Amino acid sequence: MTKALIILGCAPQKDSTPSLRLASRIELGKKLFKEETFDRVIFSGGPNKTPIPESTIMRALCPEMGGIEEDKSMNTYENIKNCIPLVKGCDEVHIVTSSFHVPRVKRIAKDMINARIVVHGAANHMTGLQELIATFKEKRKLRYYEKTHR
Repeated sequence: MTKALIILGCAPQKDSTPSLRLASRIELGKKLFKEETFDRVIFSGGPNKTPIPESTIMRALCPEMGGIEEDKSMNTYENIKNCIPLVKGCDEVHIVTSSFHVPRVKRIAKDMINARIVVHGAANHMTGLQELIATFKEKRKLRYYEKTHR
């Protein structure tokens, strides 16, 4: 069975260091990489708030994982779409994102990638109110995706 691991980026800090959420995704990706065998590792994310792509920031912090960069994506839909050719032929694709983001990532990935999809949620690092707002926004974005991609 051929397996891929995709770590989705999110906005870094303005000095190009990982935000808490990005660091959580990286750490969860490293943990999965140590626990399982992946034939392909992909860091996905374009430049967001800095000229350096999220994928470059992540890959630089994970030299033990090797991997390739998908450095053009500016949103979740593009992350998945741009990773399709990179996971072609894989039987199972694991995707790391933040916990509040899991339902939308799972839906988009299952629609677009022809493989078994497993989505892992990293710590959000938000206050209760921030998490409530983020979850509400994600539900709204998921509904929008479902309406526009039937």
